[in-house]
Amino acid sequence: MQTVIHQSVFLYSVHVDPRSFRDASATHECHGEREHTNEDVSFWNTMTTMVRRKVVMMMMMMMMMMILGAGVSGAEAADGKRMRQREKAQARIEWLGRAVNRASVMFWIKNSTGHYVAVNDYYVSTNGFKNAWEVVGFTDADLMQRSAGNRTIVDFKNVTPGETLESIAQAWRTNDLIVQRTKTPTRFIERSIEGDRVYSVISIKSPFAGGTVGIGIPVNPDDHFAVTFAGDDGTIAETNSTEP
Repeated sequence: MQTVIHQSVFLYSVHVDPRSFRDASATHECHGEREHTNEDVSFWNTMTTMVRRKVVMMMMMMMMMMILGAGVSGAEAADGKRMRQREKAQARIEWLGRAVNRASVMFWIKNSTGHYVAVNDYYVSTNGFKNAWEVVGFTDADLMQRSAGNRTIVDFKNVTPGETLESIAQAWRTNDLIVQRTKTPTRFIERSIEGDRVYSVISIKSPFAGGTVGIGIPVNPDDHFAVTFAGDDGTIAETNSTEP
């Protein structure tokens, strides 16, 4: 009876029903010592095989769980890495945006039809507007008309022969179309108005999102007030003059 109990406990541990073997075991019990028969050997061989199979299955399940766990951990690590990269990219964009908006050069973006999409603060103040929304959505011709108001070209200083307010604005658009067509960053000398005068601007335009992105700086350092100029001799002086 003790033998049967031991077998039952052992078989239960490997999830095998001991009743299927109980009768076979009891048949070979004697009143005294138990005889070991071929059936006993067969019984224990069967048991050993079952246990081995069970162990192998358990090991395979453990390996699969480890592999799946490693896969989940790897996916989580990849997601975390992508999130950190997005955060870094967003921070970079924010820094660039702040730098561009505070830069002492005129910066603008126009779409393919020549309408302004964005301008920086320096562009707004230099061209006499109050805020960017007085520029965004308008064309060069629109802005020239709004900047000049009721004035004509004869009301401005430093005008070149044959120059008109319309020709100045048209040159801006023509140069945009050149860049859009050639898809090549290009440097132009353009004319602009500020206050009661016309002055020359170095405009560097590049293709961007079907339209153009550009920056503008004066050809003559005296053409912009409150801009520090470092001369060829290394001296630095404040240029506040608006005279040509």
